[in-house]
Amino acid sequence: MKTSSFNRFVSLPSLMLVGSLAALSSSARADNTWSGGGSSTNWSDINNWGGSPLGYGTLTFTTGGTRGTTSVVDSNTAQNKLLWMGSAVWTLNGSNTVSLYDNGGTQAKIENQSSGLVTINAPITFAATTGAAYGEINAVNADLTFGTGALTVNGSAVNGLKLFGSGHTTTFNNTVSASSKWIGLTASSTTMAVGGSFTSGDIYVMNGGTLKLNSGGTVTTSALRLGGDYGNTGNQNQA
Repeated sequence: MKTSSFNRFVSLPSLMLVGSLAALSSSARADNTWSGGGSSTNWSDINNWGGSPLGYGTLTFTTGGTRGTTSVVDSNTAQNKLLWMGSAVWTLNGSNTVSLYDNGGTQAKIENQSSGLVTINAPITFAATTGAAYGEINAVNADLTFGTGALTVNGSAVNGLKLFGSGHTTTFNNTVSASSKWIGLTASSTTMAVGGSFTSGDIYVMNGGTLKLNSGGTVTTSALRLGGDYGNTGNQNQA
């Protein structure tokens, strides 16, 4: 079959472009898993992520590799989700900010699926301006602690945060700035422990959840609702 000169002109570059994008997408997914193979614990060390710079999406921490289970945010970074897995105790350090945004309708999320404690000593901001109307902090299999890392919720599309973690505790030992944003303890028997200055809109403690004030903890909120529901969350056990 005869091919026009126009088709001959566009076909090869188009195929090359598609192939390049597919390879880039695959590479970005692989490189977002911590391998700990760098010469430092810094996120900017590409050998900690398999040899290529980070792509936008989910950062997954499963095994520590040579650098172990402590990593350092050494430049401001935008991502959708931070996910820890496995069984290790993990620590995230740094003075630079991790800003969490929506990703095609997937809300910004911090999740501990590891059976070991995760401690975050770096600033985190829920900053989405489009997408899902809330962010999540999920202590799925073990506790989560915000140590020296401040938490900010200021994204125009983030109306609040849902806290999950049945039988586990999320602790905030530094400043939480979430003015006019609701905080909901959603899963059964979730505990939120406050050891620093915590400012938010309404706080909803549902499903047998617990709000705990540690030494030095203060809460400034427009309302503390014990057993109250919030927004379009469906049926909640308001005990």
